[in-house]
Amino acid sequence: MATVRKQADDKGIFHSIIFPGLWIDGIALLQSNYQQAQGVLNQGIDSPAHQAFVMRLASFARDA
Repeated sequence: MATVRKQADDKGIFHSIIFPGLWIDGIALLQSNYQQAQGVLNQGIDSPAHQAFVMRLASFARDA
């Protein structure tokens, strides 16, 4: 499997391609600013992309 490097956005946030809504503030984590890191993670979880991802997963579970 090839390694894929992902660049952070202009605010330093990494956005997962595989798990929509998984947002990671790398700078906050490196600085042990867990409140900031949690806030960014929560923003990702609240995003429309994550909500759509959850709905797709639920539909797969229903169809299984």
